[in-house]
Amino acid sequence: MDDNILNTKFPLVLGGFLGFGLVFVSSFSADNSFAIALQKSSIGCVIGTILGKFFSHVLLSCMKSLNENRQKQKNDSQVGQEKK
Repeated sequence: MDDNILNTKFPLVLGGFLGFGLVFVSSFSADNSFAIALQKSSIGCVIGTILGKFFSHVLLSCMKSLNENRQKQKNDSQVGQEKK
């Protein structure tokens, strides 16, 4: 399976599921009717999806930057050892 597909689909699905679930439970426990709780949950699903995509993008870019910095430090240390 392509890793890029996994990196884009999983945060969207997870964020949407968590957004829907949290808003539904909180709205239904606040004595709202089922229809109102479902309506608010659909909005929570969209917002959760957007937040999940944003946070996954931030996490992946930080991990990429960290990996590049480690590779640069490794290459710099190897060059320093060769000069000695």
